[in-house]
Amino acid sequence: MTFFHSEDYTPENCDMEIAVPVLESNEGTRICEPHKCAKVNYIGLYDEMPKIYVQLQKWIDEHNFKLTGVPFDIYMTNPNTTSPEKTKLQYFSQ
Repeated sequence: MTFFHSEDYTPENCDMEIAVPVLESNEGTRICEPHKCAKVNYIGLYDEMPKIYVQLQKWIDEHNFKLTGVPFDIYMTNPNTTSPEKTKLQYFSQ
């Protein structure tokens, strides 16, 4: 999981926070509370991610959502082993 703190995403200069799930929390553990969010399920290569972010922002704007926290990614697959033929994209709010 990655939290993006930079206003604009640039791979060369990005303020981000990397997270991994843990079984037990301590005083430094970030707790992610459930909340409503705009979400995209994307399976594909990382090179396409900037385009996906632009499309998701457009979807957010079209549906009159407003960002209230920092954007984040949850990685479910390894992009190095996902073939371009398996690329999928799905938008929905949760």
